[in-house]
Amino acid sequence: MQPDARFEGYAPATDVAGTSRTPTPVSRRNFLAAGLGGAATLMLAACGGTNPTPESSVGGAHTNAAGSGSRSPGGAAASATPTSGGTLRIAFVGGGNAETLNPTIASLADIDICRSYQLFDGLVSKLTLDGKIQMALAESLEPNTDGTLWTIKLRKDVVWHDGSPFGADDVIYWLNFLNDVKNGCDNNFMCQLFFDVKNVKKVDAATVQLPMMLPVADLASLLAFESYGVIKNGTKDFSHPVGTGPFKFTSWTPGQQSVFSANKNYWGGAPHIDTLQLTSIPDDTARLNALLGGQIDGAATLPYAQAKAYQGKGENSPIAVLVSNGSSQTYFTLGMSQAPFNDPRVVEAFKLMVDREQMLSQVNVGFGEILNDLWGKGLDYYDTSIPQRTQDIDKAKSLLKQAGHEGLTTTITTSTEKSGQIQAATLLAQQAKAAGVTINLRQVPADTYYSTGWPNYPFGQTSYETAPIPYFYAAALLPGGPFNDIQWTDPAVANQLKDALGEMDPSKSKDKWSAMQQTIWDKSGWICWGSSPWVDGLSKKVHGTTPVRWQLASFGGYDFSNYWLS
Repeated sequence: MQPDARFEGYAPATDVAGTSRTPTPVSRRNFLAAGLGGAATLMLAACGGTNPTPESSVGGAHTNAAGSGSRSPGGAAASATPTSGGTLRIAFVGGGNAETLNPTIASLADIDICRSYQLFDGLVSKLTLDGKIQMALAESLEPNTDGTLWTIKLRKDVVWHDGSPFGADDVIYWLNFLNDVKNGCDNNFMCQLFFDVKNVKKVDAATVQLPMMLPVADLASLLAFESYGVIKNGTKDFSHPVGTGPFKFTSWTPGQQSVFSANKNYWGGAPHIDTLQLTSIPDDTARLNALLGGQIDGAATLPYAQAKAYQGKGENSPIAVLVSNGSSQTYFTLGMSQAPFNDPRVVEAFKLMVDREQMLSQVNVGFGEILNDLWGKGLDYYDTSIPQRTQDIDKAKSLLKQAGHEGLTTTITTSTEKSGQIQAATLLAQQAKAAGVTINLRQVPADTYYSTGWPNYPFGQTSYETAPIPYFYAAALLPGGPFNDIQWTDPAVANQLKDALGEMDPSKSKDKWSAMQQTIWDKSGWICWGSSPWVDGLSKKVHGTTPVRWQLASFGGYDFSNYWLS
């Protein structure tokens, strides 16, 4: 195959320009140190002022400054040498008794996702500084000419937490584990639709050939999500998990706390801290008070209003505020299999009721950017040519009248699971009144929102981390996908998506992804009104953060191996 811009992210850090695709080992740290940070949009709402301060990792694996005088959240000068040791204590909303240490099903509660990142690695990385995908346990992914066979070459310097070597047998076992429906893996649908797991072949100890049942043009985009942490050959019990990640399992009490120790033999470089402690604190106020009181060092997902208030305190703020921008969002979901949203006129009317500018200013208090009922703004394949949808109350009323739903009353299921979620639902209810629609709020506890009815809420909300566009739509719209929160099951749409996913020609691929997004914009039950940056609170003694434009999640993508304490 000829070089293709879609494969730029598969190359190591020395090759992001796409001039070469020679696979070379690359770790998270040497990628960050390669000088890419200045080209990315990095945001740190630190306590040194009210304006975001640029930050990158240029000049070393753990430095935090884009220029002289920049500071990390804790206020340490950029040239400060990271120290080793100590316990980093981080609190999340949690997932209650439904929490898990199994990475193949850890895709709903943020704390589960975070734990997976600490204990396990994927074949590829999360999205990195330039919005691309880097290699992780894989050195390279190479397709044949039609995308029906992918050759996966693995790193040779990786060992499991128990000291045994990582290799092809582990990858093959993991693929078969995902493929077994009895295991209930989130990404089983990938095996059922795309990966021909029964015919996967071990070429040698570090090479696997994976055939496809349908053509796949961009395998990395389908692999770059949290529930793809590779598990060890023979794993059946996750009560004491053995991974390849930067931290090792020590202890865990579901819904309460987990403790991990540094993996000194980590292929990406040993963490600075000795111990990572993750605690479940569902209540926003309790989580913030624990940070202010010194019981924890980091509080995930601060409410936007609180974050803005602490930003405004400048040097006098007792905490730092970390902002990780990207295409993550908390959006409204209309269940298209259920009345009244099985009528496309009602779906369009609800999209037209939304005042996106007001949402962004009042709900997000200025954080994030306006979206256009599509996923992945700024990422590869995103179509910027589709006109921005704006509020049109008159048309909304007309559509509701045509559908026989004048004066409609409905209920949205909401929660405090993500910053701004209830505020957005409340404001939507106010905006809907202009179209004669009454929206009542049904609030579900934050730690059970995703385990008691989602994704089948008739009218709800979903908080979704930044994920590649092919993965997001495959997980949501293909038959058997785990995240169909709008309950859209049109076979024509699924076939259109499969066609886009398998197109190997870059120019044709662009056209097909644009057509796919036009279909989604026209017909889907997603109301994507604005991005939802991850905003976290940190103690001033915490350093080494890397908030970046495309990080998937809280705390710069849960990259705690780079954190250090003063």
